[in-house]
Amino acid sequence: MKPFKKHLILTFLVLMLANLSFSQEIEFTAATSNTQVKTGDRFQIEFQANGTISNFKAPKLSDFRVLSGPNQSTNMSWVNGKTNSTISISYVLMAIKEGEFTIGPAVGSINGKAHKTNSLKISVGKGVKVQQSTGQGNTTKQKENVSEDMYIKCSVNKTNPYQGEQIIATYKFYTRVRFSGYEQVNDPKLNGFWKQKVDIGQSVAKTEIIGGYRWQVYTIDKMILFPQGTGDLVIDPLEFKFIVQQRTAGGQTLWDQFYGKVENVEYNVKSKPIKINVKSLPDTAPKDYSGAVGDLNMKIDVSSNEVKANEAINIKIKISGKGNIPLIDSPKLAFPSDFETYDPKINDNTKTEASGVSGSKEFDYLVIPRHPGKFKLDPVMFSYFNPSTKKYQTISSDPIEINVLKSDGSESDNVIYSSNKEDIQVLGNDIRYIHINDV
Repeated sequence: MKPFKKHLILTFLVLMLANLSFSQEIEFTAATSNTQVKTGDRFQIEFQANGTISNFKAPKLSDFRVLSGPNQSTNMSWVNGKTNSTISISYVLMAIKEGEFTIGPAVGSINGKAHKTNSLKISVGKGVKVQQSTGQGNTTKQKENVSEDMYIKCSVNKTNPYQGEQIIATYKFYTRVRFSGYEQVNDPKLNGFWKQKVDIGQSVAKTEIIGGYRWQVYTIDKMILFPQGTGDLVIDPLEFKFIVQQRTAGGQTLWDQFYGKVENVEYNVKSKPIKINVKSLPDTAPKDYSGAVGDLNMKIDVSSNEVKANEAINIKIKISGKGNIPLIDSPKLAFPSDFETYDPKINDNTKTEASGVSGSKEFDYLVIPRHPGKFKLDPVMFSYFNPSTKKYQTISSDPIEINVLKSDGSESDNVIYSSNKEDIQVLGNDIRYIHINDV
């Protein structure tokens, strides 16, 4: 075949393909993710065309609440040397009232010709009650209502604890929209609870799929609560103010709707109150019980079991474990009348973590025997309630035996003390203990 003839055939084929391309049928359709929904449900509508859309006009959507849109996306594909382009414009809507509704056709110009989509029929049944928005009417500018896409949820690890048993309360913020700032509006009053804050550091968003939608979730607060009373107590709402950048609708064209004015809009979001039913502790408490609740241990340490008269002794009682340790009172010790005694020095070494309050609390008693002799102190008793076993448990030490020798009158025996026990200082040895009562 001659080159000229080949060229003519090739040109003819190219013209035929171009002709087919230009004669491609225009498709401009409307679709919905659900045709049957309930009030409060979210669903999506999408308008799709296989060409460039201009002068797009959305149908009337006033029977629904517009949560998001118009959202435009373009899908490009290459098949057999041919480029296909599909443009989609979508809205996320919420059903706000029951009934049968028709979403009319969208209108747009595609490749220079006017086209319109099919209509959509949506059936709305009874679901949750939706608060009706105000001021929508026929306004020319309307802000998106994103309040349904943001909420704070408080969750607790138990709703029926014992009095004094720790509860872990976690506050999480759920959002489907971006926010540019936030501010805490209030702190829950938490009447009837003693609380310890958990340091959560910088919150990092995690993704959760809820109801078929993707949510960004932030932990915004966590605290350990100890109910001090019994019966019904309430964990009050936590409220935050979030700033969301929104566009306002400026007209009916795609350009106006997509590139409207951006405004900072404030939304106050708060959690729902949670009712806690606090159980009373069993009425079989030991005589020495003073309110300790948890899984606890006790350790006794005596600085010396043999001293001279007027020399100081330190008796340390350490309560450790997990529970309401910061609220534990000092154990009551019975000392002979020959012993000068002082209020204990308290060292609180507890820590508050996401799993609860744990650590230790140490009570350091300073005592000074004034006369020689052999003394036997009663065992130290410590009782607590263990929620895991639902029983009281008592820990008892061995009797504390102290042998007091006669003083030799040396400088090491000198003690400076006051009659009202406000302070004490022992000279000539390693003990330098000063105790000052709280004012």
